[in-house]
Amino acid sequence: MILLLFPDNIALNEAVLLIGAFAFILVVIGIPMLLKKKGVISGHSARKIVHLFAGFSCFIVPFLQYPWLALILSGLFLCVTRVSTPKTQVFQMMGEKDEKETGYLAGPFSYALSINILVLVFSFMPNYFFFPAASIMIMMISDTAASFFGRRYGRHTFTLGYTKTTRSLEGSLALFTTALALGLFAFAFFGNWFPNNHHTMSAEWIVVLAVLVAGVSTIVEVFSPSNIDDLLVPIAGCFLSLLLTIAAFPASIGLAF
Repeated sequence: MILLLFPDNIALNEAVLLIGAFAFILVVIGIPMLLKKKGVISGHSARKIVHLFAGFSCFIVPFLQYPWLALILSGLFLCVTRVSTPKTQVFQMMGEKDEKETGYLAGPFSYALSINILVLVFSFMPNYFFFPAASIMIMMISDTAASFFGRRYGRHTFTLGYTKTTRSLEGSLALFTTALALGLFAFAFFGNWFPNNHHTMSAEWIVVLAVLVAGVSTIVEVFSPSNIDDLLVPIAGCFLSLLLTIAAFPASIGLAF
């Protein structure tokens, strides 16, 4: 049974959630844009703010009677990132130098594409939304934490030739630590406390799966080129973790073979 805000009026329930999520996205994009115009923050900071918060809009999925409706929002965000050229205000707010050559917001496009894929797939199995929820939060928050700690405190660096990306042990540790915390929250909330569950996850399984998601996401991030890690980390982290869980710990998510 879906947890509805307005159980007696499905149309109102869907409309309120979609409008609320759309308003949230406008605020997340609009405020950094305004602050950037006034010179209060840099374009890099504006980009990080959008990166840090925009993905939360997809968390309406478990509350929708028809979860695929969330694709309206994620699809709109995907289109905006793809059609934003260096002449548009959105690009001028958070575009980076290398994206001027590609002609669109390649990084935010990968970010939006990963959310679209996860929302599309898990719209058909919202009872397991804790996997994409953890992966999306890791992309938003842990990736930002890794970048911050890596740039500020990174002393032990390494470079993989094919990625042309320099990582640091400190940044990877920050990613794993925050990813573990976010995984614990995602699995505890959507896998245990959320009323839409068909089963209840024990504390032991919550910890095991959170460690699994954090570990997989960290490994994927280390081996991913920086220009597409916003796509690879959440997608690979989510599906590899799900497949490993089904193969090794099916009882943790209520499956029995």
